Order: sequence, then C-alpha cells, then structure tokens
Amino acid sequence: FPVTIPGHGKSDFVDEMVIRLMLGHGWKTAFFSPENKPTKLHFSKLARKIIGKSWDSQYRNRMNDIEVKMAMKSMNEKIWFIKPEKDFTLESILDHIKNLKIRYGLDAFVIDAWNKLEHKYNQSETKYIGESLEKLSVFCEQYNLHCFLVAHPRKINKDKQSGKYEIPNLYDIAGSSNFYNKTDNGISVYRTAENKTFVYVQKVKFSHWGTIGQSEYLYDLSSGRYIEDGTFHTADSWVTIEQATMEENKEFLIDKEPF
Repeated sequence: FPVTIPGHGKSDFVDEMVIRLMLGHGWKTAFFSPENKPTKLHFSKLARKIIGKSWDSQYRNRMNDIEVKMAMKSMNEKIWFIKPEKDFTLESILDHIKNLKIRYGLDAFVIDAWNKLEHKYNQSETKYIGESLEKLSVFCEQYNLHCFLVAHPRKINKDKQSGKYEIPNLYDIAGSSNFYNKTDNGISVYRTAENKTFVYVQKVKFSHWGTIGQSEYLYDLSSGRYIEDGTFHTADSWVTIEQATMEENKEFLIDKEPF
C-alpha cells in the first residue's frame, strides 16, 4: 500500500517491485494504471528497468532493437494491462482481474491510483472506503492474490524551518483513516532533490512479513532503477539474450484481453 506526495515516485517504485518479483520469482501481474497511460509509455518504463538503459538519445548507452525484444519476451505472459472502455468501478476492475487469474494464474495486481477508480458514494466516504478495502482484502484471500494499491495523500504541509515537505504517512491519505486500519502492509515513498528516495515501511501486519523501518535508494535517471548501496549496476541488463530468445512470430501482446 504505497502512499507518497505526487511526483515522488510511487508508481515508479511499484513498477520496480513488480519487475523484480517477475524476474526473481516468476510472478504474473496485471496493471490498472491510468497514471501510466498510454500503455506504450508504461511498457517503455518497465523495459528501461529490465534492460538498464534509456530510450533517450541524450544517453550514450541507448537501448537497441534486440534489447527491446528481450524486454518484450521477458514480459510476455507475465504482465497484463487492464484498460476498461467504460466501467472504472472497483467491481469492474476486480472482474477483469478474476478472469486473468482463472485463465493465466495471476499472482498480483496493481491499482494505481485509488482516485482513478470510479467511486459511487451512497453513504459516507469513510464507510464507503472501509467497505471497499474490506472487499479488496476478501477478494485477495479468495483468489490468492497480492494487491498493490497506490493512494495519494491529502495536502502535505511543509516544514517551517527546512521548507521541505513532511514525510506522508498512511493516516495522511485523502479520504479516510481506513487506509491505515485496513491495509496489511503500508509504505511511504519520499524523494529528495538529490535523486535520493527514502522508502518508509510504516505498517506490517505480521512479524514474519517484515519489520517497520526505512531504506534508502539512489534513483538512476537513465534506467529508472532504484539502486541500493551499489548492489545493482545500472548498465547491466537483468535478462540475457538466451533467457529472452524470441520465438518465431511471437510478440509481446499489449492489451491481450478484450476489455
């Protein structure tokens, strides 16, 4: 459950978690991410992380056609993009996700962001959000899925002495304290002017899932990767040509579901 000030990298950080889970553990993930439209742009951001190179000609080490195909192959039947034509309610998105789970064995899904859903308030906002988050929780348990739900905070104040934004927490999410009460794990993403990103783990429901704390990353502008203590070299691809050999006439399908 990531929360952050707009522009501080919440979507980018979730993208990286998804890619690492995909490459490291074979996870299959569906994105409902209007924050990252059009879909080709979202694909390009994911590809940068996988290959470790930029699309931009200003960078000397630019991604080539073979590497684009490598990224496509690595995401084939691992990543889906949900694009409803009309109905953007939570119920509609969950129906699409259920179909993907049944057909392809989905492991996780991303809703980015909460405010991009179509909300129909027939009751107080607090009660509506509480019931919606409970519905999400039951759905995940029923279909054995992990949900990454991204949410924006309400207006964040600036520290009077430093002039910097205060670090948002789960109670700062616009709408309801239920975003803290109902979530299992909650994190806040905070980026500084020096391209440093701090990830604050603010809630962990069970101790065997992890601990509350923080981690620090450098954000690499060319690849879009989060580098921790130099453990990931930004010029190295996370897939090899052998791992991502393209089958004849087989392409990565964007929007393969007829939504």
